[in-house]
Amino acid sequence: MNGPEPEKMPKAERLGCLYLTFLKRSRGLSFEEIRTLMPLAYVGEFESARRKFERDKEDLKKLGIPLRYYAPGTALPSGDLARAHIYVPEEGLEQLGQVQLTSGEREALAALLLQALQKDPDPDSRDAITSIYIKLFYDNLPGDLPANAATADAHTRDRRSDSLSSASKSSTIDSALDSPEPQPGASYADQSTQAGAASRKTGKREDDLISLQAERLALVQEALRRSLVLEGKYEPARGGIEKRTLESRGLIFYRGRWCLVARARQTKDIRFYYLERFRSLDLGTASFSADRGFDLRSVTLHPMGIHVHESRTIEIEIANDYLSMFVNFLSGFPSDRWTRNGSSFIFQTTNERALFRWILQRPEALYRLDPTASKGMSEFLEEIQELY
Repeated sequence: MNGPEPEKMPKAERLGCLYLTFLKRSRGLSFEEIRTLMPLAYVGEFESARRKFERDKEDLKKLGIPLRYYAPGTALPSGDLARAHIYVPEEGLEQLGQVQLTSGEREALAALLLQALQKDPDPDSRDAITSIYIKLFYDNLPGDLPANAATADAHTRDRRSDSLSSASKSSTIDSALDSPEPQPGASYADQSTQAGAASRKTGKREDDLISLQAERLALVQEALRRSLVLEGKYEPARGGIEKRTLESRGLIFYRGRWCLVARARQTKDIRFYYLERFRSLDLGTASFSADRGFDLRSVTLHPMGIHVHESRTIEIEIANDYLSMFVNFLSGFPSDRWTRNGSSFIFQTTNERALFRWILQRPEALYRLDPTASKGMSEFLEEIQELY
């Protein structure tokens, strides 16, 4: 008999994500929006998932964020009617103070977390430890992090001793991908042994990827802290390998992926680089000065923020049944680029066709579109018809 399916996201991780999410969204969220922002937290049938959230809501209250529930059709604090199950933080949030650690305390804590990460075989525990490490040290990186557990007590200062070269890492990861196929005529015991070996290799591959991710995050953070360039070989989505000398501007975590925002000296422009696409990445010796006035908060990976054309203003009105879905679509798009008044939205975009694609997938969601954008939408549809 099969046991219960393990949770996709541990409870401690769920509560931490909920805390940070509602801190930044004082106007509240619908349960559909919460599931969109945290897709691994509340899986399964809608009502059972919402009951699970209700239990988490009580624990969230103990952390200082009590939520008030508004059923569909009831009046919200803003005066609008709730069109879904809405949860709004109550007034007087109790915020936790910033963790203050000395340099020695940070180094000791980082060493313990890395040791636990390398020794703990449980995937959920490893995910939680990795998340804790990133949250603690992303903006406050210790000066001397141990390269691995073997050198933790020695507090090795040379991170490059554990090279991130593509040859050593790729060979380890590629070997984990070669899972044995059950042979015809093999006994059940033989096939079980092969399946166990494949499972162990899959687990090893995941461990290698997590370790590589942690190493690259630490490397990028050190480059940011010391204003040193990064020397890397990058594989873009279109294929090929590009050598890049990068002046880092910051890190963005977007839909489960870490992305480096950096100026490439070869192209002399600022671009995005997903960490998992680097085939090698090393700390350089040359230094650089960051751009004056550069604001990482203005950078977005949202499709409407991709620079395809000059910035354009679009006015749109969405059908009431699709408001929650449209707000979910805007999640991650800088809040200073759009405003909302009921079911009407005004925003600045440099890629209007990202909006047109969203409308094309659900045309009944569109109630009104301004004349200029309507013309662009018509041209987009004509191109689609010619293509297909």
